[in-house]
Amino acid sequence: MSDSFNITDDPFLIMKKIVFLFGLDMGSNIRGLRTWDSKLRSLYPKFVALLWICFLVKSIATFLISDIGSQENITSKVSRTLNIVIAFSVWVMLITKRKNIFRLFKDIHALGVDLNVQLTSPILYIGVVTTLAVPLVAWLCRTLPMQDHDCKRAVKYYSFHTLSVLNCKPWYFIALFDAFFSYIVRTFLAVIYTILCWALRRILNSHSTGKSDMVRNLSLSYNPHSFEHYLVKNESIIQVLKYFEKTMSLPIFLIEVSDLSEMFLGLTYWNSNIHITLKNSWVKRYSIGTCFSAVRAFVFFLCVSLAAASIHEGSEKCKEVQETILKNALYSKSMVNTRDIIHLLILHQTPTFKLSASGFFYFTKGLVLSAIGSALTYSLFIIQQVDDYKS
Repeated sequence: MSDSFNITDDPFLIMKKIVFLFGLDMGSNIRGLRTWDSKLRSLYPKFVALLWICFLVKSIATFLISDIGSQENITSKVSRTLNIVIAFSVWVMLITKRKNIFRLFKDIHALGVDLNVQLTSPILYIGVVTTLAVPLVAWLCRTLPMQDHDCKRAVKYYSFHTLSVLNCKPWYFIALFDAFFSYIVRTFLAVIYTILCWALRRILNSHSTGKSDMVRNLSLSYNPHSFEHYLVKNESIIQVLKYFEKTMSLPIFLIEVSDLSEMFLGLTYWNSNIHITLKNSWVKRYSIGTCFSAVRAFVFFLCVSLAAASIHEGSEKCKEVQETILKNALYSKSMVNTRDIIHLLILHQTPTFKLSASGFFYFTKGLVLSAIGSALTYSLFIIQQVDDYKS
């Protein structure tokens, strides 16, 4: 990709800055900073990494010590622990793939500049607010409904039955720590994936509609220079799409699994709340946070799936434009470059581009309903089996 664009106008700059919050420094230049700033910038990611390791060890220990012996159904225990492991795995992937993600930002920005596509939008700021708001709301859902005796139970659970508290203040700090690390990275990845899909869809639309002078002119009549330029831009878009798929495929698969797991967990909690007695009413208050997680998972699953499916739709529109351009070139009376015609013909005959979740499934609109339907069906089946066992 070309580097001839103004970095100061980078529309993704705000997203690059926010990732530093959870210990990821995307291409920041620290050479011009003062010494203490440089040390702080280098130490902070190590401190966050230590917190992540503590969070994972704490979560696994909680599962082994507190969960295994509890009366809660095994599906809920495994689903909750699975989401924590996924959150840690996604953070590790962001660390290892940070250069790839930075390159994605750069390449998509360059495509936007080359094709004169405006990528600056309020959706970027909405994404930042969402990334920060979701952990905060999750924390509030876990703390506001709780009473003092509820907090005592929760602190005992998270401290392996070693701590006893008199009020909810210790629980507020524990819940904040747990909510931040459980949600911040998963939310960010879902948000940035949706935003990048939105940007790529706008680029595809510009490359396949009358908004582009080049495409509009080629759709009306054949021009050899515009034709060759169109092929070059088309190759650039395909390269970026393939790199996007290669970089984000596995992380987004984990995110989708996590969202489906949280939806399932929310349904099982909703069913269990119906049978909760007054003695165990603290479980109902605590499960408000779980219900919020299920709603969040449903919304994010829809956003990610529909955003990824829009790439498939944009690719289909490009095929239609390629067919029109190909016909104009073949019927043109001017000299036609056979090599370029064959090139476009090959592009037109290749399958439409689909984003996938690590190859396990491909994002189309049909996937959304089938995936949600499968999650609901499986959840209802498990709920029915649990109810039959209890009765």
